[in-house]
Amino acid sequence: MDLKKAQQDMKDSYGYGSIGVFVSGVIWLLSSLAVHFYTPQKTMLVLIVGGVFIFPLSTLIGKLTGIKGEHRKGNPLGKHAMEGTIWMIMCIPLAYGLSLHDIWSYYLRHVQT
Repeated sequence: MDLKKAQQDMKDSYGYGSIGVFVSGVIWLLSSLAVHFYTPQKTMLVLIVGGVFIFPLSTLIGKLTGIKGEHRKGNPLGKHAMEGTIWMIMCIPLAYGLSLHDIWSYYLRHVQT
């Protein structure tokens, strides 16, 4: 399979990534709304728990809209998609740790004064 065919297969199989981008945007929007109503810790919880559901919700919505959600066997780009997903999952603890740093900075600046 040449590169152009592999790319087209990925685009057709996953709806050009549109469903995943939409669901991810909704999760980020919910997280940004949560920061106005709740504590930063709860906001991070919304973001992390919501992030866990990006793939399942994208798959479900894709199936409901007729997107197959599977690339052809032997597509060389399939491995790259999984590699990106693994790195993203591995960065979740890093993001959470960095969010705690900012929370403590906020606490030290505003609460102790």
